[in-house]
Amino acid sequence: MLVKVELKTTIDIVRERIREVYNVQESELQLLILNADQNIDFSVSVYDWSVENPQLDKAVRAFATTLNAETRLSLSNPTDTLDIQFGRPSHPFHNFMLNREVLRKFAGVIKEAFSLDFTITRIGNPLRGYVGSQFRNSEDNLEADKEIPQLGEPIDAQGDGIRSYSGIAAEIVGSDHPITLLDEPEAFLHPPQAKKLGRLLLKELSPSRQAFVATHSSDFLQGVLSSKSHRIKVLRLDRTYDSLSANLLENEQLLSALIHPSVANSNLLDSLFFSQTVICEGDADCGLFDWTVRELGDEKMTSKDRFWFASGGKHQTPKIARLLSTFGVDFRVILDLDAIADWDLLSHLSELKGLDIAPYRGRIASALRVLARPETAAVISEIKGRIASNSESLDEGEARVLLKDIQRSLEKVRRSQPLKQYGVAAFRNGQERKDVQIFLQRLTDVGIILLPKGELESYVPEVGLHGPGWAHAVLEDDEAHKVALRELLSDISHGIS
Repeated sequence: MLVKVELKTTIDIVRERIREVYNVQESELQLLILNADQNIDFSVSVYDWSVENPQLDKAVRAFATTLNAETRLSLSNPTDTLDIQFGRPSHPFHNFMLNREVLRKFAGVIKEAFSLDFTITRIGNPLRGYVGSQFRNSEDNLEADKEIPQLGEPIDAQGDGIRSYSGIAAEIVGSDHPITLLDEPEAFLHPPQAKKLGRLLLKELSPSRQAFVATHSSDFLQGVLSSKSHRIKVLRLDRTYDSLSANLLENEQLLSALIHPSVANSNLLDSLFFSQTVICEGDADCGLFDWTVRELGDEKMTSKDRFWFASGGKHQTPKIARLLSTFGVDFRVILDLDAIADWDLLSHLSELKGLDIAPYRGRIASALRVLARPETAAVISEIKGRIASNSESLDEGEARVLLKDIQRSLEKVRRSQPLKQYGVAAFRNGQERKDVQIFLQRLTDVGIILLPKGELESYVPEVGLHGPGWAHAVLEDDEAHKVALRELLSDISHGIS
């Protein structure tokens, strides 16, 4: 990962900061900084978290700290006791030693995350952190310090999860570096702890400090976003072969993914970490599609990192697709063929994909009318009679609106059943079916796939079940159904390639 930190300030500010951190003399400053009477504007490239220009190493370290896995684990290790008279704090433990209030704040962080108390010893050398119980952090006396080894265990002897979390928290709470570079903070942590760490970062990082974080964790991201802070800027990086693209995400859109009723408890934010997201109607559908692609697809098909997301029904699909579009995520959609009867749904999806489907509307409507069944007209006639008999309670305008709504609902019901059962074969052979096939191909070209056999169950109808039960039965005996599943793969492969 390449991070570029740009610092633009006056020479006096730089000098003051370096003196504060390193306690260096004027002659040493001259080795670091030239043109001492002028303002400076310098950029320092940081690659693999190491400073490329050794001459500016001290200057950069005065302003910024880097926390990769190794450095944050090491922050839990013992450190030399601070010489209070002549020394400068160089470790968060030194600040805990000097400021009991900062120590208590950090101890509260560890308590919330791991249900353990924390304290440090101030007797002898080195300075060491301990976790345990019943520490007397409120008492500033050496007798309390003597009890610490008997009441707890060294924090550097704990597992990597506690050490990593405490190392990051110590830097946030017990340091004053203006800039913190944090690489994959979720490493070694359980998902709930990653989320807590995200919340902690925004809660404890003062307005005068900045943090640049590289993460692959939606849990950490959720924790950060839960603060609803305007300070957050989320940049999504997408690597394609040898190129890297960046997309700055809008905080409001990200927050809507957390609070929207249809996705609030879902894993939609995981889509940010995949190159492609495929929206399906249900969990069982996602599972079967995923298995089919992984087990039966060719190398090109299986090499793409693909996230499968269940929308909970086709009518939720446009909302999910719109969110993914604002995230800059390449999304695809797989729906049952009956979605062709819902023009509003298809219009919303195709608009997000930059496809104008208006020219197809007349021909698709004509093809759908062929699916009408005689009994439907009788039902509509009956409804008309009921409305007429209630004419005293409905004015003419209300009656027309109600009738139109009922007719629209009946149209969808009337069309959907044969489409699910027979697929494209439900359309009359001839121009109508040809028009439908052309339309379906155009949708597939942009990643909107309507299953031509009607629904998933139509690929293996002999199983005789529906929904999750059908999917489970098919995968239980996948060898017997591979021919049918290869047909399914053929129908979806172009749309998700």
